Amino acid sequence: MQTNPIEQLKIAEIPISIYCQTHPYFSDDVFNAFRYQSPPEVQMHLSYNRFPHMDVNKMDLLFDSQTTWRLYKSRDHVVFIQKSTICDYSHPLMASLFKNDYCQADVYIQTNHSDDPEDIFNPHPLDYPLGQIWMISLLARNRGAMFHACGVDDQGDGLLFTGNSTHGKSTMANLWIQNHAQILNDDRVVVRQVKESFRIYGTPWHGDISVTSSHSVPLKKIFIIRHADKNQLKRVEGAEALSMLIARMFPVIWDKSGMEFTLDLCARMAEEVPCYELGFKPDSDIIDFVRCAI
Repeated sequence: MQTNPIEQLKIAEIPISIYCQTHPYFSDDVFNAFRYQSPPEVQMHLSYNRFPHMDVNKMDLLFDSQTTWRLYKSRDHVVFIQKSTICDYSHPLMASLFKNDYCQADVYIQTNHSDDPEDIFNPHPLDYPLGQIWMISLLARNRGAMFHACGVDDQGDGLLFTGNSTHGKSTMANLWIQNHAQILNDDRVVVRQVKESFRIYGTPWHGDISVTSSHSVPLKKIFIIRHADKNQLKRVEGAEALSMLIARMFPVIWDKSGMEFTLDLCARMAEEVPCYELGFKPDSDIIDFVRCAI
C-alpha cells in the first residue's frame, strides 16, 4: 500500500486520509470544500475488484436499512455491505471492514467493465451511504452527532434548524441564502462540544440545495421547524426538547456505547442551548422574525 494518500479531507474537524494503490477518478465534487492536508485521525484503505471472502450468513446482522445496505458484526470488525437493487448481499457492490473504534476502514469496491462511462460503479468512497455511516459512527465515539438540520451562520451566530423530511429545511436554507447568510448544509449538520460550548459544522452530504461548507460556528439557538400558516415560536425545554432532538438526528442504534454517548450529548444540548419550536411561512419575513423574537 502506498504511503501517500490519494485523498485528504477534514469533516467536522476530523482529518481523514484515503489510500489506494491505484488513482481512481472521483467525479463527485461535493468534497472540494473539505479537502485539507493534515495528519489523519482516521484512515481508509481502498481496493478495487479485490473482495475478501465474506460469508454474510456467518455474521451477526446489526442493522438492515431495508434498502440496499446492511451492517454486520464479524469478530473484531463491523462490516458494511452495499448491494445493487437486483443482487443479494452475497454479491456486494461495496464492502467496508471497520475496526471497532471506526478509526480505520478497509473498503472494497466492485466496478463493472461497461463501455459506457455512466454505467461504471466508481463512487467516491465517502458518498452516501458509506460516508455517512462511517461519520455518524465516528462521531458517536465521544466526538459528536449528526442532525437532520439546516445549519446557518448568521453573522457569527450558529443557528440549527432541525426537521425531518418535508419539514422545511431546504426551504429555510433558501430563505437565508437570499439574505446573504452562510449555509453550512441544508440537511445534515454535525454538532460537537468544544470545551464548554457547542459548535455546528457543515458536511458534504446535502439535501435539495447543493450548498455545503466546511465552516463551523458556535451554536447559539436550536429551532425545531415545521411549515405553518403564520410565523410562531414556542420555547421548549427539558424532556420535550430532548425528545425532539433525538427524533431529528442520526442514531447509531447498532452501537450501544455510541447511543449512550449520543443521548447524553442531546441531553446536554437541550439543557445548555435555547431550543424553540418554530412554525414558519416560506417567505423572507421569517429572517427578521427569528432575529427579533429571541
